[in-house]
Amino acid sequence: MNNNDIESIITKIAGLAHIHLPTSNKDTLLTNAKTVLNYIHQLEEVDTSNTNITIHANDSYTELRDDTVMPFDNIQGIIEQAPQTDNHFFQVPKVIDND
Repeated sequence: MNNNDIESIITKIAGLAHIHLPTSNKDTLLTNAKTVLNYIHQLEEVDTSNTNITIHANDSYTELRDDTVMPFDNIQGIIEQAPQTDNHFFQVPKVIDND
């Protein structure tokens, strides 16, 4: 990934977040992103073929309840709490522009 690609990604993310990035901050973010990507590249070169698969750092686990379907009869009560609705659907404002 070259500098232009990284810079365009930073600009796109800033736009989505509605953040104005001065050039000095963009340069700092570009430097930090290159550092992170270089580190990831180094990690990709590590030979892990003889490493056991680890899902968790320790053997503890969370006891989960059974996933059972239960009827819910207060749908209207939930809909009434929403700021905007359309029939029985929540309405949310558009937050991401695809331009």
